[in-house]
Amino acid sequence: MENTCPTLPSDIIYEVLTRVPLQSLQWFRHVCAEWQQMIHQTYFIKLHSERTKTLNGYFIQSLEKNKYYSSFVSMNQNPSVSTPSLEFLPKNVKIEASSSIHGLLCCTIQDRPIQYLICKPATKEGRKIPNPKARYFTERVEIVVQSSAPLQYKIIRFSQPNRNKDHLICEIFDSRSWKWRRSIDIRMGYYDELLSLGCGVLINGSLHWLTNYNRIFAFDVDNENWKMISLPQQQLSVINEDFLNKKVVEYEGCLSLCYYKETWMELWVMKDSNREVWERKKTINIEGYHPIFADLYTSEVAFLLDVFKVIWYNFQLHKSTETKISRWIAQEAYIYKSDLTPLIHTR
Repeated sequence: MENTCPTLPSDIIYEVLTRVPLQSLQWFRHVCAEWQQMIHQTYFIKLHSERTKTLNGYFIQSLEKNKYYSSFVSMNQNPSVSTPSLEFLPKNVKIEASSSIHGLLCCTIQDRPIQYLICKPATKEGRKIPNPKARYFTERVEIVVQSSAPLQYKIIRFSQPNRNKDHLICEIFDSRSWKWRRSIDIRMGYYDELLSLGCGVLINGSLHWLTNYNRIFAFDVDNENWKMISLPQQQLSVINEDFLNKKVVEYEGCLSLCYYKETWMELWVMKDSNREVWERKKTINIEGYHPIFADLYTSEVAFLLDVFKVIWYNFQLHKSTETKISRWIAQEAYIYKSDLTPLIHTR
């Protein structure tokens, strides 16, 4: 990424970028650091969603009495765009993964046998895909879109043989071949396991999850290899790190880590991935809120899960926006950004 931006008036650049199609916007954010910061700002996201008629929010998911329930929530729902749902699919569908900006969800119909499918809730389209061959316990599933026209994507599934938590089997579904294939076996270490529920964090072609041994597991989708990343070694603002909650997030295109407790949050950003150098970015006061931290919605807004509601907390303005939900509490949140373009499969 360049440090200097193209020499155009900033107001013209802003007007152009807020009208760029959603899928193209991800490429423009890599032009320079200033554009990267701009595209992650709360007002920019709101204006871009209005001008391009796109959806920007989360599918939240709950499990009650062996049934899955999901609903879409947005900080600034565009009134000209219908709220997406999974009601066009069979009942008791579980969200396994989301593709972030492409509007795709990978789901499983919780009948016996379980059936995998790919869908785009914004356009009410869904299609069954072959089930993976390995019958082991599913640990994580992710979907990575590689082309939007025509649509090409990969689904990565990690499973555990016989509940052996330090051993993961990786299978990959490729939409071009319409088949699953076995990839690599992963030995993470004795009793080391993935912790983060919901979406893995996709940064520079690698998916990231926190592990219970205070490391970050990174899987390179194209090269199909993996590595472990150490957490920040610098002194935190608190004495005992063991009692902190942690969450891997994206901050302005960078791999980041959020530590949080009842009254505060602390954000660390990976500044040099080769040398694994972390930098403390900010400490955020959340006193008066007692929810579960789910994600960074923008550079200024944290997305929080609470009882019968979700909260968007703007920690720069110290203001919050709440949305009521019908379930007691959501266990998982899947980032969802989508246009209204119908799916075009290669098969």
